[in-house]
Amino acid sequence: MKITKTKNSILIEFTDRDLEILADSLIDPLAWFETLANEKLANCGGRLKEFWLKKFQNEKSVENIPTDDTLLLDLIFSYPEYKSRVDRQVTETIKKVGQ
Repeated sequence: MKITKTKNSILIEFTDRDLEILADSLIDPLAWFETLANEKLANCGGRLKEFWLKKFQNEKSVENIPTDDTLLLDLIFSYPEYKSRVDRQVTETIKKVGQ
């Protein structure tokens, strides 16, 4: 198996033997990886939108909450309080070290 990563992509190249090994447990190994990636993206997106919709509903500074997913995500990622997982973890680490 060879994995090549760039900023926005991951290419997984399986050897025939890799696919034989995976096929012992999976009916269609390539479809399984594709489904896994799509489901992970959908789950992360669902949690993200659920959290921020609740937050925006309680925020007086947010007058309009978009119903369009693209516009909602634009609002979330441009919101001053938004932090990625890495940023949240850094903030938590700093808090723990400061205690």
